[in-house]
Amino acid sequence: MNKYNLIDFRKNHFSQFGEDGIVEKILSECRIDGGWFVEFGAWDGQHLSNTRWLADNGWSGIFIEGDPGRYSVLEDTYRKSDRVHTCEAMVTASGPSSLDSILASTPIPKDFDVLSVDIDGNDYHVWEGLVEYSPKVVIIESNATFPFNVEFIQRENDCLGSSALSLYQLGCKKGYSLACYNDINCIFVREDLFSYLSLIESSYAFLFHLGRHGGSGGFFVSDYKGVWDWLLPQEIGWGYNDIRIPAEYIEPHQLGLTKAARILYRLIRRGRASFPFTKSPHQILLDRSHHYRIVQESDELLPLFQAHKKRG
Repeated sequence: MNKYNLIDFRKNHFSQFGEDGIVEKILSECRIDGGWFVEFGAWDGQHLSNTRWLADNGWSGIFIEGDPGRYSVLEDTYRKSDRVHTCEAMVTASGPSSLDSILASTPIPKDFDVLSVDIDGNDYHVWEGLVEYSPKVVIIESNATFPFNVEFIQRENDCLGSSALSLYQLGCKKGYSLACYNDINCIFVREDLFSYLSLIESSYAFLFHLGRHGGSGGFFVSDYKGVWDWLLPQEIGWGYNDIRIPAEYIEPHQLGLTKAARILYRLIRRGRASFPFTKSPHQILLDRSHHYRIVQESDELLPLFQAHKKRG
């Protein structure tokens, strides 16, 4: 049997970072031919969608979008469809706008096939709150600026997002195995189907580094509003250890320490950089987190490098 890395199957029909091709390979290997999908925020049902290609190939599904303008376009697109349902809602982790509650009003089966979550922040909490349904494949966005060994779960309703490691840990708790990471999204497969895949390597650390081509390099973390924060005070090469840098002044590809220092110096001279001296970068992240910890001990790091083993 030929083994493979799912990242090599990246292909975009409508998706942004190759998710269409990766999911297509997973569905083929798991012998899933047709079924149900759910995607939120769905935008207009086409723009950077991870499931539009499924809808175009005869699948049934549910698009959920909270922005009224985008939803109007989405609704018009599928108004006459008897397979694809649309819903205008801001999905929350619990209550009447939770995913469980929204899906309960639809004909979707409990073990539907593909769930795509991309809401720039609350992704972790919404997936954690999904308890009545067990999708076979889950595509969920991480904050790609966190290094592989950072546990970070944002506070609900912030816009920072959660780290890949915390999403990986949540997936394990919910009965899923990480199948691919593409530097933005973690793609999980339900444990009972994971054996259908023939991955070359299945450890979290391998999949993370295989999929990563950018990010912060371990020095910075950014929220979805474009503010970059230093991650570790001891990694900073000069006295100030609580500098915040607006992303509109420094592009992600410029974030080498030497270049960042030069640019920051120029910004300070021009009076365009602000310094919240009252808080350390560690405290800033703590304030915005439900949970934040850097995994550094070898006995905790080792399992992240070990190949997948069937749980339970």
